[in-house]
Amino acid sequence: MARGIGIGDQVAITATVRRRITEDRVSVSIPGYDFPHSIIDHAKVNRGQQIDLKGEVTRIDEDTVTIDLGPLVTVDRDKVRLMEKYRPPKRRKALSLPRIRTDNIATGYEGRPHDGPVEDESKHLVYCPVCGQTFDARDLGQVFHHAEPQHEPLPVEQ
Repeated sequence: MARGIGIGDQVAITATVRRRITEDRVSVSIPGYDFPHSIIDHAKVNRGQQIDLKGEVTRIDEDTVTIDLGPLVTVDRDKVRLMEKYRPPKRRKALSLPRIRTDNIATGYEGRPHDGPVEDESKHLVYCPVCGQTFDARDLGQVFHHAEPQHEPLPVEQ
């Protein structure tokens, strides 16, 4: 059953060995997957034997789940078993960036933080794909500067 499955979770699907292709590769039948699939056989399995194929969930639709088994395999949700939930890595230390000037020399706007301190500053940091600088989205001066199509990174206070 695929209840509670999310992107990045490790899942398993039971496949049946169809035949041996080469000395180290076997063809398997995956329920609900109508394409040929083969795997490298390390355990010397036999025809008709059921084996678990494990992979990471890459996409979830209404009735189907896509799993990375080498190639991407899309099967019905009810054919998949959850092995391990994805847990994002824990950040050991709070993200701290050097303070960026709040006044924008290029546009003349001056921004000021208007809220008090927050628990997680990283929720307000945005990456600018144009200049590559990470800036504070609460600072209007920085936002206007990075909204320009062609701009340089803002100077950083020392």
